[in-house]
Amino acid sequence: MKTYYLKKNLPSTIKLMCIVSTIPLLASCTGLNSLYPKFKNYHGADSAVLYVKDDGCNYSIYTFSLTNEGCYEKKERRLLTRNLFVKGSDSHAFEYTIKAGENYVIGYQEPGKFVYRSFIPESGVRYALLSNALVKLIDKQGVNDVTIEKINDHHKKPALIHGWNIKNICPDIFGYRHVD
Repeated sequence: MKTYYLKKNLPSTIKLMCIVSTIPLLASCTGLNSLYPKFKNYHGADSAVLYVKDDGCNYSIYTFSLTNEGCYEKKERRLLTRNLFVKGSDSHAFEYTIKAGENYVIGYQEPGKFVYRSFIPESGVRYALLSNALVKLIDKQGVNDVTIEKINDHHKKPALIHGWNIKNICPDIFGYRHVD
């Protein structure tokens, strides 16, 4: 009798299996968004602006604080762009206001490895993150005048960006020093 039920309802069973098998795939597309929320803008007077090109990279920003032991401890991780499974438009830039003087790490994934760069923004300065490079925008144009083309032009002439010693991250309970 069970064989007869399976043969009779085979199309329904296949549909159900297809639906059930796509649930993990869909969950993985939004998984990073639920684990690590989007970055929230800082609204203080001591802010800097960070433009992030939507080029399909999975950019995250980590906030660290200096401890009494003299090492940097991670406070939080936030997403700056979409996750790896959703390709960016390559013509849009996200705009964030970040707190100047904070110890940040910008992280992104390249094929086979994760790349991190330390970063201490200066108050009133504008930065751009594009094509896996962090650059300081050096002119005084208005925020509404910033386009991807102008960001790309500045990429050819990078200015000095202050950072901190990323190797001085506090060790975890196993003694490893790592960003994520």
